[in-house]
Amino acid sequence: MDGEPDELARRDDVDEEFRPRQRRWVRPIAWVAVLALVLGAGFSSALALLGGQARQAPEDPATIVSSVIEERGIGSGTVAIQAPPEEATALAVRFTCLSPGEFAWGTDPVENPRSSCTEAGVGSEVWNEFALPDLPQLYITADQDAEWAIEVVYISRTPAESA
Repeated sequence: MDGEPDELARRDDVDEEFRPRQRRWVRPIAWVAVLALVLGAGFSSALALLGGQARQAPEDPATIVSSVIEERGIGSGTVAIQAPPEEATALAVRFTCLSPGEFAWGTDPVENPRSSCTEAGVGSEVWNEFALPDLPQLYITADQDAEWAIEVVYISRTPAESA
């Protein structure tokens, strides 16, 4: 009818190019799906790496043969430790994240155990045992503002007697 709005009706007498209606929800859903796949793959890779680095508690008993060295820091750096006592066979390190971030720590300047700490994980502790270091220091790699604490002690493991 004349005078009624014809916004929804297509008029043949208008020379406009026909464009199909765009679905605006498709692109955000696709991005969410891609993001979920990437995060899932990253999370499963991290679990696999952590699983590969996890060490079972040795069967041999350990004796602490040095005083405990405690250190706190922010970001990356090195921590000087005392030279190992003669009876030491390994170095035990307890690492605690005091803020969220990415961390790596150990006796090697390049290849060390890694962990991520979320807001919910702040205060969590991870123990690792290392062979006696060539240099009496630990290497910590961390995000610039990430806070951490470590406790280091030399231990001596004596092989358990076979039955």
